[in-house]
Amino acid sequence: MSPKVRKIVTWVITGLLTLLMVAAGVGKFLVGGEGSPETPNYFLVFSDASWLPVVIGSLELLCGLAVAFVPKLRIPAALLIMAIMLGALYSHIQIEGDFSNAGGAILGFVLAGISIYMWKNYFKAFPPVVD
Repeated sequence: MSPKVRKIVTWVITGLLTLLMVAAGVGKFLVGGEGSPETPNYFLVFSDASWLPVVIGSLELLCGLAVAFVPKLRIPAALLIMAIMLGALYSHIQIEGDFSNAGGAILGFVLAGISIYMWKNYFKAFPPVVD
């Protein structure tokens, strides 16, 4: 893969991951999101604590922004996203019994993994310029 294409792919993957996490995080704070009566409460799998959606939403929002805007935190934030997505996948399976509604969790996990791979190898293709 040429360096220019690698740079574009890295930033597209990062942008998609950021959009997914920011949308998921903000959605947990909006009325009609996770707490609406027609939406199953996936957080009940872990506990009945009302603060858990706020914590998970905050982590999704902060990690999504960190992946895009904080270079030193890109890989740790993506690893935390992967852990959150594993928990989301587990809760979807426990509530619904299958993967029918777990597409977002799977997509987040895969994008975070690809993002880690791309950023770990990014500076091999684009060494920092030292003046």
